[in-house]
Amino acid sequence: MSTFTENYDFIKPDNEDYYDIQDFNENMDAIDAQLAQAEQKVAAIQASIATAEETLAAINKKLGTPPDGQSISSLLQNGGSVIRSIQYVVYTAPKSPSYGGTVTIQTVNLEKTFIITERLNNNFDSLLNFSYTLSSNAITVKHTGCDVDTVKIGFWVVEFV
Repeated sequence: MSTFTENYDFIKPDNEDYYDIQDFNENMDAIDAQLAQAEQKVAAIQASIATAEETLAAINKKLGTPPDGQSISSLLQNGGSVIRSIQYVVYTAPKSPSYGGTVTIQTVNLEKTFIITERLNNNFDSLLNFSYTLSSNAITVKHTGCDVDTVKIGFWVVEFV
């Protein structure tokens, strides 16, 4: 009698079982589905890494070249003389095919401010696109393709000296 694998429920025929092509095909379909999911996750991680690299490059551009022996991350961690303020705000909007809204922030100098965004409680397929515009005291958000009840986007507002 056949048994199943622990993690993916692949069919494991017993030594006395006759070979059944249907069992083989079901296992291949399950493997194919798992590989496709893994590829999607890898693509999402690669996109996140690319975004993080772009973010670090933009921070480096804003800060200029760090002093010898210091990295951008060390400047951010120990950056009392480099960073004027850090704010964190969350944009929340109800489900809608196309929506926009505004989040109020403390006043910042636009030329010395950098924004880092993060998607909260939604997957890549539930929020197809969002954009934002920064003003001195607000972030205006537009989004499309939402298929969850609530969209949440976090905004790190970093103002440099």
